[in-house]
Amino acid sequence: MTLTETRAHNLQVLLAPQRHKEKKVDYNEVRDAAYGYADRSDQETIDMYDNFLRVVEAKINRQISTLKLTNRAVLPGVDDQERYGLPDDFEGMIDLQITGPNDAGESTTRTAEYRTPSAINEIKNQNGTTGYEGTYGLSGIYYNIINNELQIAPAQTDKNEIEMTYYRRIPELSLTTLNNWISDDNPDCYVFGVLTEISAFVKDATAAALWGARFNDALLEIRNNDIDIRWDSGNALEIRRV
Repeated sequence: MTLTETRAHNLQVLLAPQRHKEKKVDYNEVRDAAYGYADRSDQETIDMYDNFLRVVEAKINRQISTLKLTNRAVLPGVDDQERYGLPDDFEGMIDLQITGPNDAGESTTRTAEYRTPSAINEIKNQNGTTGYEGTYGLSGIYYNIINNELQIAPAQTDKNEIEMTYYRRIPELSLTTLNNWISDDNPDCYVFGVLTEISAFVKDATAAALWGARFNDALLEIRNNDIDIRWDSGNALEIRRV
């Protein structure tokens, strides 16, 4: 076993027990572990730490969509408004429901269906744009996400409530946000990810491949654990990303 492989094995042994302790691995400890195992102390590489974290977090956000990342937001409808801002931590839509009065004045909740922008425009052009129930000549409500905005057709009214269930991005580790659930529950994912970026930065292809494989293994473990939870709870969630 090479020195780098030995360090990788020892790092897994070091971090695994943290998942079962109250003590959590934070921003500083991820940095110290990664730079210690990379054996890097030069200022140029150290100054890149936050950049490495952002790359690692972007990869995590793209590759995992777990129940721990689900969130809800409720927006008030606005008369004749189709477009609404998304939550700052929005990563992808799971479900969108509109609650409001029907033609009989009764409160109803309906699930909006995803449509492409061109499909929504085609429906509007063919069927007109008046009314709530049966607008566009149909009884459906449709949505799309473009340019970080939620488009809902037909346009809403101030009598309606918009509730979205969505995947959120993981909070970025920083000096002001020392922990998140990934660093708490799966610190090896962060450490292996940062080690991958350090190795790529210093152009060590062998180390980058090794740590990259360990990082992917950690991501796979998170996904598999989430599958087990979903299987037990009967959840099956579909994502619509920005």
